[in-house]
Amino acid sequence: MKNSDNMMERFIEMERLERSKDSHDWLLWQTIKEIFAKRDSKSYWRFPLYTKIEDTFEQPDILIIDREEGILMLHVHTGEVNAATLHQEKKRAQIQLENLMEVFNRGDPRTENKIHGKSFVVVPHIAQHDMDDAHFIFGNKLTPNRLWQTMKDAEYQIKGARFNDERFLLVQSLLHGIRLREREQRPTKTGTRYEVVYELSKQAKEVDLKQNELGKIIPPGQQRIRGIAGTGKTVVQCQKAAHMHLKYPDWQIGFVYFSSHLQETIIDQIDHWLRYFSNDAVSYETAKSHIQVKSFFGDDGFFATICEAHSYEPPTHQLLKKQQHITSDSDLVGALCTDFLSNVYIFTQLYDALLIDEGECFVSDEQYRYKDKQAFYWLAYQLVQPIENEKVNRRLIWAYDESTDLTKMLTPTARDLFGEEPSFRHFVTGMHKGGLLKSDIMHRCYRTPGPIIVAAHTIGMGLLRKEGMLAGITTKDAWQHLGYEVRMGVFQEGEQIVLYRPPEHSPNSVPKLWNGDLVTLETHASRTQELDDLAKRLQQNIHEDELDCTRHIAVLVFGEDEKLLEEVATGLAERGVPTHIPDDKTFSVPGAVTVSTVERARGHEAYMLYVVGIDKLAMDERNQLLRNELFIALLRTKAWCHLSGIEGGSFYDELHDVMKCGNTVTFIFKKSSE
Repeated sequence: MKNSDNMMERFIEMERLERSKDSHDWLLWQTIKEIFAKRDSKSYWRFPLYTKIEDTFEQPDILIIDREEGILMLHVHTGEVNAATLHQEKKRAQIQLENLMEVFNRGDPRTENKIHGKSFVVVPHIAQHDMDDAHFIFGNKLTPNRLWQTMKDAEYQIKGARFNDERFLLVQSLLHGIRLREREQRPTKTGTRYEVVYELSKQAKEVDLKQNELGKIIPPGQQRIRGIAGTGKTVVQCQKAAHMHLKYPDWQIGFVYFSSHLQETIIDQIDHWLRYFSNDAVSYETAKSHIQVKSFFGDDGFFATICEAHSYEPPTHQLLKKQQHITSDSDLVGALCTDFLSNVYIFTQLYDALLIDEGECFVSDEQYRYKDKQAFYWLAYQLVQPIENEKVNRRLIWAYDESTDLTKMLTPTARDLFGEEPSFRHFVTGMHKGGLLKSDIMHRCYRTPGPIIVAAHTIGMGLLRKEGMLAGITTKDAWQHLGYEVRMGVFQEGEQIVLYRPPEHSPNSVPKLWNGDLVTLETHASRTQELDDLAKRLQQNIHEDELDCTRHIAVLVFGEDEKLLEEVATGLAERGVPTHIPDDKTFSVPGAVTVSTVERARGHEAYMLYVVGIDKLAMDERNQLLRNELFIALLRTKAWCHLSGIEGGSFYDELHDVMKCGNTVTFIFKKSSE
């Protein structure tokens, strides 16, 4: 890693700092960098942990986690200096430190009352003072050596214990608000799948710098966040919504998503981050008048809300589908938004910031565009308040899943979304003032083990297909954006290509904990036999592997086939396995195995995943939509996936080859001529 990259990872600016020799904040931050550059530590400027003091929420100016010294917090005071004021500022700094320690005390017994902490009041504009207190730092002590010595010699206001390796990592996880895995009960058997789940539950989640930064920084304008499924894009968007509300409580913040069943999950996430950032002073219930979380569709959905705000009566969905021969909900979004834009000419800016999750689902086919623009994105832009003194920039922030449709792997450009107006040419390229990227990529997938991600991409694109690949990525840069290394070859016809997914981009530790296969396949002579085998496996998972049928297991029915969905759910119930088919409100219920279509499972995951009925793909192996569906299904698992279907077809041979790949896939680059 380059030294400059290492510095960016260890000295993180959560708010823009004015880079000026006349800025006390900037000079202090540079001194902190010099002091801690070679120490095992992380430092933050304006970390968004809010403490309610009197009637306002305040953040620490500088927060440092040091392996040897513990927690160090600096509060900068540049106002009036007298004994009463200084005493008050010290008290504020102490309250902030105590507030931070509450995060560690209630977060995990391994950190409860075990963390050292010091807080300081920095008064940079006064050279010296007769205040005899080591927790005040005046201008004459702001050289690197003097500042470090002062901080080191001061007594701990909160006493705990020195960090060990585990506690140091755990404190960082808790500091960043990362939800620890649900602690599982100790297994009664060894060598089971549940033992792996238990071991995972004991691990502190690794801190992801990208996720940490993106979620806690409020951009001064638009931002696009890219990445494959499982990289944490929804978490980032929920963090942003919570941080924005606490920083700017009068803002109206919109949060729109595509899949209606995600409502509960998203609200739960935003509530978590509001409570975390405010130390339980603010919840979603108290903030919901300023944070509107809505699915696009529905009587109280995003589109209905903006129609009501503009006194506009839209056409009925069914009528529009019939008139324009619309077959997908993404195209319906485009048609509805185009109709709105064609009939409404004065827009009400409803939001100070608008966050979009599942952004790929709001991209419509060419015929449903508004002029040269993607209708939804152009309408969303119109609904956001312009930023003062900016001609184009608005806080429109969208997360885009680059793996939902392998036939459309090119992420839409600003021109694709917002048309050819010159002012939008650099809408998502380059940086905002202060250095924040307008478009950022999340490489690390925490949900799914690396070998399953490789298998998903390989089967989805047909990389090992004898007749040649059907769709997907054909450039080195694009593969790198997905978290791969191209170890050999150039993408020319007949060239051998070697792709490798490094462990750091797939930190899921199941491959280290489980000696068996992560992906398995079984074919059967009939659907009845497939269901017999599935019921037997589920019973084994529940009774021998000790997995919880609701929390740990899910069955996905392939092919978006409602009839097969009912057949599988009913068939399992008849064989002694209680089942639940998700509705708009509930994905799972206690005591039952969830049986869902792949599409309905978006946003959900399971340790033990079953995909039933893949013979539909075996009978039509060139069908890119079905390959894409299998790709999406594989990325729902956190540990294992078992595939099953009725026997017959060469596709199963290809699938067996794919399952042997591990983290590396080698293939001859060849585009299908069929």
